Amino acid sequence: YNDHVHYVSTSFYVRPVKRATFNVGYSVDHSTGSYTIFNPNQPLGQVNGNYHQPLMNLAIELHKNLVWNLGWNYWDYEDNNVALSGLAAPTLPRNFHQNVGTTSLKFAF
Repeated sequence: YNDHVHYVSTSFYVRPVKRATFNVGYSVDHSTGSYTIFNPNQPLGQVNGNYHQPLMNLAIELHKNLVWNLGWNYWDYEDNNVALSGLAAPTLPRNFHQNVGTTSLKFAF
């Protein structure tokens, strides 16, 4: 089993007004590797792929001890594995994406 992973992440916080904080960021995970296949019917695992995740978050202070949080993430996975010829059950690359929204209310006392 051989795997090389490269990961990068960045995030920026901005406070345009005293009661609001805005966060925007992005992370990428790139993986390349190889392994020996003992079972030709086994689908290839996550050895070659890209994973992207941009994010945004807004926190608004409604009261001294009450903060409303709104968040958004976009998850994107790109499987770079290719189906090998000669295998009994080759698989196509598996890709997915998803938008995720979250909200929360934080009360401190």
